[in-house]
Amino acid sequence: MKEEKERVKVRLSEEENEKLRRCAAACGLTHSEFLRQLCKGRTPQPKPSEAFWNTLNTLYEVHNSFRKCVKYEPSAAEICKEIECLILDLQEAQMGPSQSLLCGEKEQPRNGELSPQAVEAINGV
Repeated sequence: MKEEKERVKVRLSEEENEKLRRCAAACGLTHSEFLRQLCKGRTPQPKPSEAFWNTLNTLYEVHNSFRKCVKYEPSAAEICKEIECLILDLQEAQMGPSQSLLCGEKEQPRNGELSPQAVEAINGV
């Protein structure tokens, strides 16, 4: 059975309303869904950019190319492992633990340092 929803009216200052609009849009959510997520104790995360997905797809392609070379050059397996670590670092940096970051206001805590390659890829260097 579908849960009946109640309408809630909230008054926000112009600044608060703009922040709600900006944060919801960055996460690809409606204002209502953004607030629902917060009420459920979840921290909505901004959607990754198209550049992020393009970079990730390129890394997967490079990884797959090196993987094909392993049977001819075994040292390519080590390069594959490095690329896998870079992909994981990028994903953690972009999507991170969901409890920590809300609309870019605070530094996101990490379990470990990012590799220099991940920092360069994120910063577009």
